[in-house]
Amino acid sequence: LADEFVYFPRIQVNADNGAQVALEPSQVDYRGIQVQHDRVEGISLSTLCEGFERVDFVHMDLQGAEERLLGDERFLGTLDSKVATLFLATQSRLIEGIALKTISALGWRLVRERPTTFQQNSRSNDVNGWTTRDGGQLWLNPRFGDLHLQM
Repeated sequence: LADEFVYFPRIQVNADNGAQVALEPSQVDYRGIQVQHDRVEGISLSTLCEGFERVDFVHMDLQGAEERLLGDERFLGTLDSKVATLFLATQSRLIEGIALKTISALGWRLVRERPTTFQQNSRSNDVNGWTTRDGGQLWLNPRFGDLHLQM
C-alpha cells in the first residue's frame, strides 16, 4: 500500500510457493507453518507507476495479501488510471469474490478465470491457508480501449 518495509518469509523456493509478505514478522504464517523473515523495502504501485502514462501488464501474486490491496482506494485509483491489463493470482475464494466485486465495479472486464481449489484444515484459521491450488483472474481495463487482444 505504501513505500514501507515489509517482511518476506525465508523458504525453499523449489518446495514452497506459498510465502506471503507481511507487515510484521511472526513465528507462524497464515498457513500455520513456522517461518523466519527477512526485512525488505516495499514499493507501492503508485511509486512503481510514477512517470508512466500506462503500464501494459501487472501480475499480482501476493499469497493472500491481495485482500488488503483490493480494499485500498489509493491502490485501486492507481490500478484503474495506469494499468491496462491485470493478472490477479487468487489464493482463496474470498479474494476471488472481493476482486470480482471491486475490479468489476471499476468497469474492468474479466476475460479469463480459473477458480481456486481449497481444503479446509485445522492447521490454519485463515481461508487463504486452505488453498491447495491457486486460482487466477485476467482483467482488462476499458480505459485503454482496444489495445488488448480480443478474447
